[in-house]
Amino acid sequence: MKRLLATLLLIVSLASASWSQATQQSTTTQNATTQTSSTTTHHHHTYTNSSGQTVKSPEHSSTVPVDATAKCADGTYSFSKHHRGTCSHHGGVSQWLH
Repeated sequence: MKRLLATLLLIVSLASASWSQATQQSTTTQNATTQTSSTTTHHHHTYTNSSGQTVKSPEHSSTVPVDATAKCADGTYSFSKHHRGTCSHHGGVSQWLH
């Protein structure tokens, strides 16, 4: 009986350690992905769209920028290549330009 109990405790201990390690790896991967996304989007004023293309982030302008495709509800101009998701963090599209 003591041997069975000791074996069960060992199994639970090993499973717990494995779970902890897997959770840490998952969190580290998520943090690295989040940092890469925000760095790419906010510091370089571009983002990678769903097709893998680098696109300028929306910007404020007193005139319509040359390559703008939409005007967002917050007054920024979007350079999105696809309709889906355009101006999603800027109140939606108020006017399509092309």
